[in-house]
Amino acid sequence: MTGILVLVALVIAGAAFGTATLARGLVAAGSTSSLTAPAGDPPPVEDDTLEEPAATDLPPVEYYTSEEAGFWFEAALEVYHDDRLGGCPAKFERGCWEAALIPETSCGMLSIGYRFSNDPTATDGETRATQRTNVEAGVPVELVFGNDEYEYGWVDHVACLAPPTAAPAT
Repeated sequence: MTGILVLVALVIAGAAFGTATLARGLVAAGSTSSLTAPAGDPPPVEDDTLEEPAATDLPPVEYYTSEEAGFWFEAALEVYHDDRLGGCPAKFERGCWEAALIPETSCGMLSIGYRFSNDPTATDGETRATQRTNVEAGVPVELVFGNDEYEYGWVDHVACLAPPTAAPAT
């Protein structure tokens, strides 16, 4: 019985890792007007350089469906290039990004993980996580995140850790 439980735990952990590596809305450093690529495979890199497009080449919003984002918890991802969330705090002068998750279902405790790296194809790098409570289906969860130590940052995983709390009886 113990062997079966260990096997199930490994399968779940492997699925989480696989999903997390696919769910990469890649964002290059500089400001909220930065390079992004859809979730999944990062953009191809030629000659170990990645040219950043001019801010005018980017749309104000890039939208990725929950299928494209591939997060464990189904949520669409919007990446903003127009400072619509009020811009970045002073502590993130170079590497800061604005985005929003739009969950398909409600969640009592939503875990959001970020990954930062100087390599756009990296599966390692620094990670950070935050949690949001009482997230409602269809209501955007605004994200402003950053790290001046790295050129790239992205929402790496999204998972629901607790079911939504029941509404009080009337």
